[in-house]
Amino acid sequence: MATSADLGLRPESIGETIYLLRRRSALPKETVAELADVPLATYSRYENDSTRNGVHDLTSLRRILRVLATSLELDEAVLWTEIFQIVDRANAVKFSASAEIGGIGSSA
Repeated sequence: MATSADLGLRPESIGETIYLLRRRSALPKETVAELADVPLATYSRYENDSTRNGVHDLTSLRRILRVLATSLELDEAVLWTEIFQIVDRANAVKFSASAEIGGIGSSA
């Protein structure tokens, strides 16, 4: 089973992950959107990290990742692991920034 290291990915965002996987699969956006049964505009928002407030519809995201995993002959769990690592890194940065400005653990 491939790992995210095998994929050569270290994206900073979910959208970048989707973009890199789609480019690697050589599928056009329109094809991925059609196979994932999501509107092209929705797919484009995912790839461009333009979802409202960073909130992702997990059903659409699951469909997109399933299409990309199938086209690249990957275990879908590998892609979810990558997504969770991105979310963990983002949360760690937010927590660290909040702690630095006294937002967490400070007494008023």
